[in-house]
Amino acid sequence: MAFSEAKLSREAAPLAVASTVYAAFERYQEDFIKITLRARERFETRDYRGADQDAAERLELYDNRAGRVAADLAGLLGDAYTNNSLWVDAKESYSELIEIRYDVELAMTFYNSVTRRVHGTIGLDAGIEFYDSDFEINSAMPELPSHLSYPWANFSQNLVSALLGFCNFQTSFADLPKICDDVSQLVDARLQEVGLKGHIRSLDVLTAVFYRDGGAYVIGRLSAEDEALPLVFCLRNRENGIELDAVLLDEDSVSILFSFAHSYFFVNARHHRKMIEFLSTIMPLKRIDELYASIGHYKHAKTELHRNLRWHMARSSDRFEFAKGKKGMVMVVFTLPSYGVVFKVIRDSFMPPKKTDRQRVLDCYELVFKHDKVGRLVDAQEFVALEFRKDRFDPEVLQELCETAADTVRVEGESVFIKHLYTERRVTPLDVYVNTADDEAARLAIMDYGLALKELAAANLFPGDLFLKNFGVTRHGRVVFYDYDELCVLDDCNFRVMPQPRYDFEEMESETWFAVAENDVFPQEFRSFVGIPGSCMKEFESVHGDIFTPHFWRDMQAVHARGEFIEVFPYQKERQRVY
Repeated sequence: MAFSEAKLSREAAPLAVASTVYAAFERYQEDFIKITLRARERFETRDYRGADQDAAERLELYDNRAGRVAADLAGLLGDAYTNNSLWVDAKESYSELIEIRYDVELAMTFYNSVTRRVHGTIGLDAGIEFYDSDFEINSAMPELPSHLSYPWANFSQNLVSALLGFCNFQTSFADLPKICDDVSQLVDARLQEVGLKGHIRSLDVLTAVFYRDGGAYVIGRLSAEDEALPLVFCLRNRENGIELDAVLLDEDSVSILFSFAHSYFFVNARHHRKMIEFLSTIMPLKRIDELYASIGHYKHAKTELHRNLRWHMARSSDRFEFAKGKKGMVMVVFTLPSYGVVFKVIRDSFMPPKKTDRQRVLDCYELVFKHDKVGRLVDAQEFVALEFRKDRFDPEVLQELCETAADTVRVEGESVFIKHLYTERRVTPLDVYVNTADDEAARLAIMDYGLALKELAAANLFPGDLFLKNFGVTRHGRVVFYDYDELCVLDDCNFRVMPQPRYDFEEMESETWFAVAENDVFPQEFRSFVGIPGSCMKEFESVHGDIFTPHFWRDMQAVHARGEFIEVFPYQKERQRVY
């Protein structure tokens, strides 16, 4: 075994590896927190563009740090770089370094990220990676409270004032006395509605303020003996000061706020697991991985998702089958019926009329990862080098994977190896939904589809392919977009008016009588091909008919060219209360 020119001994190597990875993780966390802490000032100064830049910068931190330390270790270890026994010992040394950290689970995920870069691990290697049982953490550190608890007597204006004062904003509230009075009335009415008046024991509030998309959020709960009622203050900074834009007092509204279709919050969580535990009490249906992603730790979210999937597969027997809806031309999409996730593998080649290629698809998913999702883009997690049991696949699914994605999928013995895939939360395809839901639910979904297109435009995004099959409906009835192979920013499009034919016979020709560039878009055509049911079209035209005109899209392009910020609210409009 040959080490580097520094003559690092075999005995010293494990601790050197562990210390190098640990130092890189500390630098990553320091940078992550530094950027996160800017959020308050961005909110106070209404620096929305600065907040967008911070979001992009923070997303790039992880891979930059993990990739850099993997390269540093190559220089440190020389020919011993991939020696398995060395990394087994290094894992033990690293465990001792991180055992008293509040973010120990994040530290373990970071270590795994480095080892996978070094070894190119396929599946899991429990010898050199932190595995399921390792994440069952019993920290030696004393408890660090994530929230404040106020004994409950009656919900008073003074208590509201104290809670909002705890935020310690440098910008004043627009009308704090009225806010306090109105919130007190809303809470009292909600307690009456759900039959909890007189049963609340405490008001608990997370000590950290959450920031995203121009808003600040104070997250709390009203705790009774056996249940917890959410209490979320949604704050916006206007010209006349900070206003309370909405109060969320039900699980569905808070779940939408933390949706998998939103970008990640900026929140300085000192004890991540304790914060996740608190959030789980007010959103019990949210998976742990989704909550970790919501607070910005998307890599550990992948760890939790992978752990949860393996746990579920060990306790279930159903097989992967094709996801509901029409088959995609770019992706093979399959799902486990008992598990609410879809798995998407890029095909080796695409049939006409698709003109894209693999790199373009990867770029589109990267755009989604880095862009503001405004509650309309399903978060996609990227995985590499996965292994599954062959008998868990429906034969037709496995056959299609092997025939159309052979560059990515291979079968060896009883195992299926997938080099690259994306996972997304499973939703009901919109075209399926409107054909199976009752008339009113279908109508609401179609109207929300129009709103989704406008909110994507507000985020400077154009879906490219507006067919209903590329959109889905969540359990809350919200329409989201999930098919990204033609997604682009508005500036990439040339929205045109459809030319009028010069002669009658030109209308009948199979080919267009005018030149069309690759980026030309004719919104007037949307009306005829997107698939809006005829029963909904009249109302859709009255509310969202401007989508069928190039003027709407050009106006949105102009807004973004001027650098203007368009607010998109992460809660239902009927719950919005502006003071």
